[in-house]
Amino acid sequence: MMLLGGIIYRMAPRDPLSIRYDRAARDSVSRAITRRGLWLTLWVRDDADHLAAFRRACYYDKRIYLWLQGGGRDPLTGERLRNPGRSHALEWQVTGDTRYVGKRRQGQRGPAGGRQRAVRIRVHGIRHGQRVMEERGLIGG
Repeated sequence: MMLLGGIIYRMAPRDPLSIRYDRAARDSVSRAITRRGLWLTLWVRDDADHLAAFRRACYYDKRIYLWLQGGGRDPLTGERLRNPGRSHALEWQVTGDTRYVGKRRQGQRGPAGGRQRAVRIRVHGIRHGQRVMEERGLIGG
């Protein structure tokens, strides 16, 4: 549960697959933050479940800013709800690029073998991210 604006919001439980991506997501978000708005290309297992799990793990990072459900507004007062402790907005793209990685040897680090898809992420400061989302009509002003 989370208390925000005097209202308690019930948090959904995390799915086990996205938990497996927490470390990779945290490292990727850190790298994206240091790139200051430049795209960072990552390779994720080319499977819809794994792509979605990695994305959820990136958004679970406590530095990434989230709008709450319901249009990001308090249902009682209509005021915009914000996550004040979160400092960056995440932009996410899945590209059409794929590659095949051979099976990994024992003791070798890195992704498991198989087909992978390129994912691009970049991170913006909150004010810039909010302006971009408003320009695209994703949130109200």
